Amino acid sequence: HYVMQLVFSPRDVNLFASCSLDATIRIWNVNNASPNFTLDGHTKGVNCIDFYHVADTPYLVSGSDDTYVSSSSCFKKTPCTELSKFGIIKPSHAFIH
Repeated sequence: HYVMQLVFSPRDVNLFASCSLDATIRIWNVNNASPNFTLDGHTKGVNCIDFYHVADTPYLVSGSDDTYVSSSSCFKKTPCTELSKFGIIKPSHAFIH
Protein backbone atom coordinates (compact mmCIF):
# COMPACT_ATOMS: atom_id res chain seq x y z
CA HIS A 1 0.00 0.00 0.00
CA TYR A 2 1.16 3.49 -0.81
CA VAL A 3 2.25 5.94 1.85
CA MET A 4 0.33 9.13 1.08
CA GLN A 5 2.00 11.59 3.44
CA LEU A 6 4.68 11.88 6.08
CA VAL A 7 4.74 14.76 8.60
CA PHE A 8 7.14 15.64 11.39
CA SER A 9 5.96 17.06 14.69
CA PRO A 10 6.71 20.79 14.85
CA ARG A 11 7.65 20.42 18.53
CA ASP A 12 9.58 17.12 18.56
CA VAL A 13 12.11 16.53 15.77
CA ASN A 14 12.19 12.79 16.60
CA LEU A 15 8.42 12.23 16.20
CA PHE A 16 6.74 11.77 12.84
CA ALA A 17 3.62 10.19 11.40
CA SER A 18 2.74 8.52 8.12
CA CYS A 19 -0.60 7.75 6.53
CA SER A 20 -1.33 5.10 3.96
CA LEU A 21 -3.91 3.69 1.58
CA ASP A 22 -4.17 0.63 3.87
CA ALA A 23 -6.37 2.86 6.12
CA THR A 24 -3.70 3.25 8.81
CA ILE A 25 -1.73 6.04 10.45
CA ARG A 26 1.59 5.08 11.98
CA ILE A 27 3.43 7.04 14.67
CA TRP A 28 7.22 6.76 14.43
CA ASN A 29 10.40 7.77 16.21
CA VAL A 30 13.40 8.52 13.98
CA ASN A 31 15.55 6.23 16.15
CA ASN A 32 13.39 3.12 15.57
CA ALA A 33 12.88 1.02 12.45
CA SER A 34 9.39 -0.02 13.59
CA PRO A 35 6.47 2.30 14.36
CA ASN A 36 5.63 3.17 17.97
CA PHE A 37 2.04 2.16 17.19
CA THR A 38 -0.60 2.13 14.48
CA LEU A 39 -3.93 3.95 14.47
CA ASP A 40 -6.59 2.13 12.48
CA GLY A 41 -9.79 4.14 12.96
CA HIS A 42 -10.43 4.84 9.28
CA THR A 43 -12.16 2.31 7.03
CA LYS A 44 -10.55 3.40 3.74
CA GLY A 45 -7.23 4.87 2.63
CA VAL A 46 -5.88 7.84 4.60
CA ASN A 47 -4.87 10.69 2.28
CA CYS A 48 -3.59 13.40 4.59
CA ILE A 49 -2.45 14.12 8.14
CA ASP A 50 -1.17 17.06 10.14
CA PHE A 51 -0.02 17.64 13.70
CA TYR A 52 -1.65 20.05 16.11
CA HIS A 53 -1.08 20.60 19.83
CA VAL A 54 -3.38 21.10 22.77
CA ALA A 55 -1.16 22.49 25.50
CA ASP A 56 1.92 20.23 25.24
CA THR A 57 0.12 17.15 23.89
CA PRO A 58 0.49 16.39 20.16
CA TYR A 59 -2.52 15.22 18.15
CA LEU A 60 -3.09 14.35 14.52
CA VAL A 61 -5.90 15.34 12.23
CA SER A 62 -6.47 13.00 9.29
CA GLY A 63 -8.58 12.88 6.15
CA SER A 64 -9.59 9.65 4.45
CA ASP A 65 -11.32 8.14 1.43
CA ASP A 66 -14.03 7.08 3.90
CA THR A 67 -14.94 10.83 3.76
CA TYR A 68 -14.21 11.38 7.47
CA VAL A 69 -11.88 13.90 9.04
CA SER A 70 -10.69 12.52 12.37
CA SER A 71 -8.45 13.43 15.29
CA SER A 72 -6.35 11.21 17.56
CA SER A 73 -3.62 11.36 20.20
CA CYS A 74 -0.01 10.75 19.16
CA PHE A 75 1.10 9.21 22.45
CA LYS A 76 -1.46 6.48 22.99
CA LYS A 77 -3.43 4.19 20.78
CA THR A 78 -6.93 5.59 21.02
CA PRO A 79 -9.79 5.41 18.55
CA CYS A 80 -9.96 8.26 16.09
CA THR A 81 -12.52 10.86 17.05
CA GLU A 82 -14.75 11.75 14.14
CA LEU A 83 -14.69 15.48 13.50
CA SER A 84 -16.76 15.64 10.34
CA LYS A 85 -18.15 13.53 7.51
CA PHE A 86 -18.05 15.14 4.09
CA GLY A 87 -20.45 12.82 2.24
CA ILE A 88 -19.02 12.09 -1.20
CA ILE A 89 -16.07 14.51 -0.87
CA LYS A 90 -12.79 12.79 0.02
CA PRO A 91 -10.46 15.07 2.00
CA SER A 92 -7.08 15.42 0.29
CA HIS A 93 -5.33 18.01 2.50
CA ALA A 94 -5.17 18.61 6.25
CA PHE A 95 -3.59 21.75 7.66
CA ILE A 96 -3.88 23.06 11.21
CA HIS A 97 -2.77 26.61 11.93
